[in-house]
Amino acid sequence: MRQIALGGVIVESEDEFDTVDVSASEPWDSFVATAVAHGWAGIECLSGIPGSTGATPIQNVGAYGQDVSETIIRVEVLDRESGVVSTLTNQECRFGYRSSVFKNDERDRYVVLNVTFRLPAGGSAGVLYPELRRYLEERGESDQDLRPARDPAVALQLLMVRRARVAYIYVDVHHGDGVEGIFYDDPDVLTISLHESGRHLFPGTGFPDDAGVGPGRGAAANLPFEPFTWDEPWLEAFDRVVPALLRRFKPTILVTQDGCDKH
Repeated sequence: MRQIALGGVIVESEDEFDTVDVSASEPWDSFVATAVAHGWAGIECLSGIPGSTGATPIQNVGAYGQDVSETIIRVEVLDRESGVVSTLTNQECRFGYRSSVFKNDERDRYVVLNVTFRLPAGGSAGVLYPELRRYLEERGESDQDLRPARDPAVALQLLMVRRARVAYIYVDVHHGDGVEGIFYDDPDVLTISLHESGRHLFPGTGFPDDAGVGPGRGAAANLPFEPFTWDEPWLEAFDRVVPALLRRFKPTILVTQDGCDKH
């Protein structure tokens, strides 16, 4: 076993995995960039998500079929009630879809100090999401190269740096959880997804009450359809909802993702 320090990141390498201890204050996207540069697989699709590493287990941050709960093995916390520093295992964090013990059962009890990840060394990109896989295949990218998986999220982040108000319309049979998850608390990105209901299809998300959180509440809209919905009701739902949302949001940039396997 070897141990090295990279700023707020400490790495212990053993066998085919690297155990990576990350300070809660480390900017999340900087850590993702570091992981990609060193060939640590498992979080490459989570690029562009704002905030610190310490915030990621609280909401179980996820995008494009990856969640941090899949690679977190422990979280070091300060218990505000007892003043004791302790470590919670992955199971004790009680991760769920965009939730954890820090957000629900023990809200405001813990301060996250450090997050430890177990990442495959030299692993391939975990491209589970069909649209992201198609994006990479169309460009001839290998899943052994982690870098291209960062591109879609980083592109929208660049627009945000330029102070754009971005509306992202996603039309596909699957829910557009990747981009929605990244900007779920951002009031300057409107995500609209029209897809087959998650009750029937991967990734099992994208229900009408999934509307964003915190300052981004109301900036996510999901229109799930039953299987085999025909043209007329689909178009009627689009016409009734999407133009009205765009008029209210007043985007400066409109981005559309038009899947070839749309409903």
